[in-house]
Amino acid sequence: MQIITSAMDMADITVTITQAVANGARTLEDVESATGAGTRCGRCRGAIEACLQEALAAQAS
Repeated sequence: MQIITSAMDMADITVTITQAVANGARTLEDVESATGAGTRCGRCRGAIEACLQEALAAQAS
C-alpha cells in the first residue's frame, strides 16, 4: 500500500484511498492506518472522508 504524503496530487491520493477500500478499508481510521493520510495535522481529514465515501459508493455499485 502506498503511503500518502503532502507532495502527492489529489489524483494520486484518490487512487491510494480507492486501493485502501479495495483492500478492506471502511472507515476514516482504516484509511489512516493503511495510508498514513490524515495522521499529521488532520486538516485534510474532510477531503479524505469525501474520497473514502466516493470509493465506497463506487465499490457498492
